[in-house]
Amino acid sequence: MKKIYAFYTACLVVLFSFSLTGQNLLINPSFESGILAPWTPGNNNVVTIVADAQSGDFAANGNIEQIVKMEAGKNYTYSCYVKTSTPDINVWIGVKDLVGDALVKNFKFDWTDYGLATIDFEAPSSGDHRFWVWGQGDADYTSDNFVLLLEGTTTNLFDVDAGEQIIINTQNSGVMVQLGTYIQDAQISVHDMSGRIVYQADGIQGDNFINENTFATSGTYVVAVRAGAFNRSTKVVMVK
Repeated sequence: MKKIYAFYTACLVVLFSFSLTGQNLLINPSFESGILAPWTPGNNNVVTIVADAQSGDFAANGNIEQIVKMEAGKNYTYSCYVKTSTPDINVWIGVKDLVGDALVKNFKFDWTDYGLATIDFEAPSSGDHRFWVWGQGDADYTSDNFVLLLEGTTTNLFDVDAGEQIIINTQNSGVMVQLGTYIQDAQISVHDMSGRIVYQADGIQGDNFINENTFATSGTYVVAVRAGAFNRSTKVVMVK
């Protein structure tokens, strides 16, 4: 029989849970979970979560990327804090339209202390866009505290906390995701620790159950909910 653990009530422990109020469209933007997912290493590079944060405890060292759906014709701002210890080697943050298979925009940086890199852009297509930090060759660079905003929104627009609107609980036969009345157009996904999506579905207000059969093998997974103004992720451990 499979068992899933996420947090103690009487006998289970919280592995991690984080939430963001407001409009940040990226999940795990500051790596305070201590893991990379749902970011993935770009170009099969090795990425390390390091204790060298711009703020908080953790940051990511290396080539990382995350895919987010955009709406054509809408304006967005993508920003993060970055630094490089190899300023003579090119490093960028950037956005790629995966629908049209075209670079949208990038920004080159060469500062050795944390600085804010920002890209303003209009989405050329509706659908998946890749947001990345990438460097050439032996470049050594670290990134932290990512924000992706739709024009006209902020990261603290709502007083309602994501933890009140998105509740992720484990049960004997799976994971229950409960979405509150403020949640609309939710997308629920499960990622393995490499960042690979193993489950994805649209969420509805109320109960959304993820059957234990979704988790093919024993191991650690990230259950993530992206719902416009609210993002939340929780790490769960599957034991067969």
